[in-house]
Amino acid sequence: MPLTRVTRMDKELFSRVLRQGAVVRGNSFSLHYQALSPKEKSRIAVVVSKRVARTATARNQLKRRGREFLRNHLSQGGTPYAVILRLTPTAASRTHAQFREELGVLLYSRGIATAETKR
Repeated sequence: MPLTRVTRMDKELFSRVLRQGAVVRGNSFSLHYQALSPKEKSRIAVVVSKRVARTATARNQLKRRGREFLRNHLSQGGTPYAVILRLTPTAASRTHAQFREELGVLLYSRGIATAETKR
């Protein structure tokens, strides 16, 4: 299921999350997040620069991997979050399983994702 216009983050919210939101850094990424009002839906943005992957196909693959994980693991029915996933150059060398594990540990430890949303 692709991200809909409703799920994507707009420029204003993107800037606000980078300025005011909390940040968690892992070996492969930086995760910026901020809780939203209960009336809103969770929003997602994934950033992969050319420093991370030189080719567009490699960048797009990394973005798809990040978006899919976030879409499946963000709290459904709990507190909605605005989440920006910024990948670092080491992310390109990670296997899919390593990427999921590292991101999952940080999401669950911060309470952004809950056990019942894991698929």
